[in-house]
Amino acid sequence: MSHLLSPNNNFPHFANTIIHRNLGIPKLLLGIAIIVYSLALVRLPSDSFAPIVKSDAKLKAPAPNGHHTINGVKMQYQCLSQPSLRDLITSTDQVILTMPAKAAGTTMHNFAKQCNKDSGLTVDYIDNLLNFKDLDHFDGILSKSFQMPPVLSSHMYTLDNFLYLIKNVPRSTLLIYIHREETARLQSAVNEVVTNWCRRGNGYPGVYLEPPTKDFFDKEDGSVCHVSEENLINDGLGEKGMELEIGLGATKLLHCETYNSILEYAPNMVFMDYKQANELQELISEKYCPDLEGDPIASNVGAEKETQTLVKVQSGAAGKPDLVLLRDWLKAKQNTLEWSLGMNSKASCTANTRIMEDNLFECEHGFVRASVVES
Repeated sequence: MSHLLSPNNNFPHFANTIIHRNLGIPKLLLGIAIIVYSLALVRLPSDSFAPIVKSDAKLKAPAPNGHHTINGVKMQYQCLSQPSLRDLITSTDQVILTMPAKAAGTTMHNFAKQCNKDSGLTVDYIDNLLNFKDLDHFDGILSKSFQMPPVLSSHMYTLDNFLYLIKNVPRSTLLIYIHREETARLQSAVNEVVTNWCRRGNGYPGVYLEPPTKDFFDKEDGSVCHVSEENLINDGLGEKGMELEIGLGATKLLHCETYNSILEYAPNMVFMDYKQANELQELISEKYCPDLEGDPIASNVGAEKETQTLVKVQSGAAGKPDLVLLRDWLKAKQNTLEWSLGMNSKASCTANTRIMEDNLFECEHGFVRASVVES
């Protein structure tokens, strides 16, 4: 021990001074602490105190660990040009179109039916067929026709059914998920549901949706319905509305399990902006139904036509009760509506979805391929 306290050792001089002097236990402990700190300084690399250099380079946010990278592979998004998507469609034997509510679903369903007929298929397949995992529920899909439909389109309403599809599609099938940003999708969904509640019994065949309560509308005058703001918020945006299009958005489909399944099963998959429905129809038509080229199908069952819903607001522009169009009410509430309804409360890996959206919306043509590569 004496050689450690020798003036010739490598301890700092001030530490030796404290130890050689009889300064008592507390100060001895202080000396030991100073020694440890001094040794740490000796071991620090020369650039430990280098100044922070700012960079003007724009960096994309990294994907959260464990969701975009797993088992030695990672997912990356590749922006597709029109020729690239055309080549991808041409190389496949079947195209499956999936989407949440209010993301060009009805348009693509009608297109798929017409395209299948033009390709020689003589039977129709029920809408939203892919929401059934069990082949027993496929209404005889394997026996209904000798030829299989080249294009299938279906809303996806549950995470389990979407995962089933991701895990089981073959490499020769192109799976396209049609995406719509949730804030805009939610407004469209509320308008659709409330408008259909107004339409029922007002001359619209096939509309059977009953309002959530008998006195939901204060007044029904032909094709115009009046609803109080209180009823709209408490009943229309409540449990019954959430079971319909209002609650059937991307937050139910794009979860951690979704991204992990893409990584584990590597489907031939593309994410698409719903605004590109016409362009997608054109590219699919080139291979499967050339008679439809140049004649895109557009369907918007929630469009403002004869039916209108007016909301009686508690405080209008002049601070007094007033009647406003439902679409104007939704526009005024758009930034608050989504979080006040807790649309994202049961979602997971929302960061992954927003990374996907950033890539999708930055892509000129609105198509990105989810490629799985070695990490």
